[in-house]
Amino acid sequence: MKIIVMSIKEFKFYVKDLKDIKVIMSTSTEERLDQVNDKLVLRYDDVLTGNTLTDEMAQKIVEYTDTVKDKTLYVLCDAGQSRSTAIAGAINLAYNFDDNMIWDNPKYSPNRLVYAKMLKAFDIPYTNTQIDEKVKRNELALRKAINKTR
Repeated sequence: MKIIVMSIKEFKFYVKDLKDIKVIMSTSTEERLDQVNDKLVLRYDDVLTGNTLTDEMAQKIVEYTDTVKDKTLYVLCDAGQSRSTAIAGAINLAYNFDDNMIWDNPKYSPNRLVYAKMLKAFDIPYTNTQIDEKVKRNELALRKAINKTR
């Protein structure tokens, strides 16, 4: 399974070959992807409380990823930085045993609540301390990237 993270806008602009792809889209808008047949669309906000990813939604993602196999999975959200990266990180951990490409990327800022719910849905044991360490690693990657530009 190949996983690609991007914003919905980037996907609509850049992705033209829709053959053998699947899409998980998390959005707080009424955004649509009518051109994609095989998709899972979830509507919730990029917040830590309130209208966020539910356990039921997380389970739908797990079930959907079970159908991906040798296809390309696009994981999208409004900005392509928080909800989508948290989902992609958990999927990578579940299937490839490695989510470093998400947490070490300064472009991303994974939503910790979405990540925790996805780990729970995939039955991956974790502690809040482990997630805190990943968040710190991500913040360090951002600081290093900022310092390189100075």
